[in-house]
Amino acid sequence: MKRSDIINEIQVQTGQTKKTIKDVLLALSVVLAGELQANEPVEVPHLGRLLPMDKPLGMNRRIRVAEFNASRELRRKLDAPIRRARTSQR
Repeated sequence: MKRSDIINEIQVQTGQTKKTIKDVLLALSVVLAGELQANEPVEVPHLGRLLPMDKPLGMNRRIRVAEFNASRELRRKLDAPIRRARTSQR
């Protein structure tokens, strides 16, 4: 799913303008990045947690990455069977 797909889906579900949604997504990414750079874990309701980690690259080099841990609610939804609408065949 691309950024534009996310924006379109949110617009359909909320009725907000695309510009408003883009601004909110940008603000969210700035906040998340700031917290992770400050070495603080971030909890996203209904999705899970982002945990900052240092990943070794070798030769005393490290890179900062974020590990995602899915919430119980998200794991349940992912484990549930996909329900598709049945179409009648003639």
